[in-house]
Amino acid sequence: MKAKVAFSIVLLLLLSIIPVCRGQGLGFLDGIEARSYCEKVINNVAKGQIEEAFVLIGSQWPFPVEELTQVQEQAEKNQVFVKERFGQLCGYRLVKEEVVSEVCLRYTYVIKYEKHLVRWQFVFYKAKDRWQLNSFRWDDAIEALFG
Repeated sequence: MKAKVAFSIVLLLLLSIIPVCRGQGLGFLDGIEARSYCEKVINNVAKGQIEEAFVLIGSQWPFPVEELTQVQEQAEKNQVFVKERFGQLCGYRLVKEEVVSEVCLRYTYVIKYEKHLVRWQFVFYKAKDRWQLNSFRWDDAIEALFG
């Protein structure tokens, strides 16, 4: 238990330091870079590597990093539920890429399991010259994929 608390503290500190070290380097020059970043996050989530996925998310999160702590805990709890209820992993894929003319990008991925899927969405906002992660979410709303 102490090791888990210590790891959580170290992770929180790392998530706090990464954006400061990167300074104005947050964000991506184009949609290709943003999509590649999303692929890395989804790959970690699909493998059950939630902590690694949230380190990546934290590295691009423009808001207070403390906001991610509870979200990460929920993702870890959901991972256990998903494996028990939805079955074995069958892969993941990008299913939708949406652009609001030089303002917003949204990438929708599905992580496929034997019995159901989990939908992940990443939204990027472009105020000046870089696409910055603005929000992300996940759910199992399979019907929402139809528009």
